[in-house]
Formats: sequence, structure tokens, C-alpha cells
Amino acid sequence: MTLPLPNLDDRTYADLVAEARSHITLEYPDWTDHNPSDPGIIVIELLAWLVELALYRVNQQPDANTVAYLKLLRGQDIPPLPTDPADRAAELQQIIRQTLTDLRQTYRAVTPADFAALVQQWNQATTDPALRVKRVHCLPGCNLDRPPDQTRDDSAHISLVVLPDTANGQPQPSPDLVAQLHKWFAPRQLLTVHHHIVGPQYVSIQPSARLYLEAGADPVRVRNQAKTAVENFFHPLASNQYWGGGGWPFGRSVYSSELYALLDGIPGVDYVEDVRLETGDAPREAIAIAPQALVSARLSPDSFTLMEPTGNEWRVI
Repeated sequence: MTLPLPNLDDRTYADLVAEARSHITLEYPDWTDHNPSDPGIIVIELLAWLVELALYRVNQQPDANTVAYLKLLRGQDIPPLPTDPADRAAELQQIIRQTLTDLRQTYRAVTPADFAALVQQWNQATTDPALRVKRVHCLPGCNLDRPPDQTRDDSAHISLVVLPDTANGQPQPSPDLVAQLHKWFAPRQLLTVHHHIVGPQYVSIQPSARLYLEAGADPVRVRNQAKTAVENFFHPLASNQYWGGGGWPFGRSVYSSELYALLDGIPGVDYVEDVRLETGDAPREAIAIAPQALVSARLSPDSFTLMEPTGNEWRVI
């Protein structure tokens, strides 16, 4: 597709003559003969013809000018162009398209979205699967490399919390990945910004619940499905049908009400009671999570107490 060039001046010969004649009454009121035979009108028409020729040249863009502009935009010379006019025009348009595509690519990291976009470019540029980033969370005005007990102004800092693409339950970036990302962002960040590459913090919780089964439900299957559902719900990388498949959101608090709804939706479960969230102290209804933190769910064989109906009563399986 050929890029359209702007029309710098689209006035025609007739437009120029009409514009000049409209100024006669203002500039020289005594000039009353505006017929084509008048020598003054002849001069105006002659000048309009010459101006129209000049305007035509204004709207032309020589190839030499285009090549000079492309060199400025690309920061390098362009390959020699073909001598054939048709091939030359096609090749020049191809270079223009490629140059504009390159210019639209994010290079300078200014906003949190820019940092996230540059991480995606990093994933495309690296050939080592161990150095690819699965998730990134940008925290402006935050220095996560600083010890928590130190207080100072962090407005010029930005922290990137990254997760590599690993099968580990609590993925952390390797020292090599952190060093490579530091080098990647160094020429791309603003001069006044200090960036930090860190791994996420994990808040370990131990959920538990009492599940009342429907008549005829398989307790082994229900227990396995409940365990899988809770693990996927809190997984930091792949939550399957939860959170759009991208993992537990950074900094999102945990609420027992969500586990009630999650476990109640498992086939074979009649209803749910006594959902608890434990973090090493007393059970809570909700657990607050720091902005740079994720959740790690620890499940044991005793996490889910199964109850099955026996007549009008329930018994523990």
C-alpha cells in the first residue's frame, strides 16, 4: 500500500485568479475594468499560471529527500535502490513501511505499560527458554531491593516483579535472568529512574473446609477435584479457568467467601461449611496480600473433611 503524501497547497489557476481579483477593490479601488482584455488582468492571469507551476513543484517529493528523511529516522543508511523507476518506487515504499513499523515499537520505558511491553520484546529476543518471563508486575515509586526497615524517598525508583516460566510451585527468577534484564532495561529507561528486578514474595496459606456430599457422590473424586480446584485457583502462573489463565493477581487479598463459592461448585458437593484460611496463626476470614506478593496454597490430606449422608444424619468419611 502506498502511503499518501499531504497536499501542501491545492489551489488551482482559477482559484489564484479569483483570489487576486478579489483584492483589486481593496488595494486599488480606481481600477474598475476587470475584463480579460485589460492589461492588468492579463498580468494577474500570467502570474497565476506561474504560481500554479510552482505549487505543483511544492507538492512533489523527490526520492533524494525521502531517502534523506529515512536515514534520519533509521539512524543508518538504506540499501541502494534499483535503477528501474517502478522497482525503485516499490522498494522505497517497502523501506518506508518497515521504518514506520520499527518506529511504532516500544523502546523507551516510561510508563508501567512500557516496562511490560519491553519484557515481551525480551521474551521474543532471547533464545534461552530458562530466561523467558511468564509474568511481570510493575510497581512505580517502589524500591524492593531496599530493606523494609529503611525509609527514604523511592519516587525515582521502579520495581519489576518477574516470574520465569517454570513448573515450580513458587517460581523465582534466577540470578542470570535478573542480570540479563538489568542490562536489557539499562539503555531503555529514563535517566532519572532506577529500576529493580526482583522475584515475588509468597504468602503461604493453608485452606481447609468441611464438604457435605450429595447422595451417591464418589468421595475420592470429590476430594481430588477440590484439591485441584484450590491449587489452580491460587497458582501463580497458570490458573486454568481462573483469572483468565494468567495466575493469581499480584497483591489480591484472599477471602474465605471465594472458597465457599469455589468448593460449592464442585460436582458432588451439596454445600460447604467451616472454610478456614490459616497462615501460621489463628484462622481468618480474609488475608491481606502486599502489592508484590502472591499466594502459595499448602494442602494436606486433612484439608477437606468429607461428610456423607446416612439417613437423616451426616457422618465423617
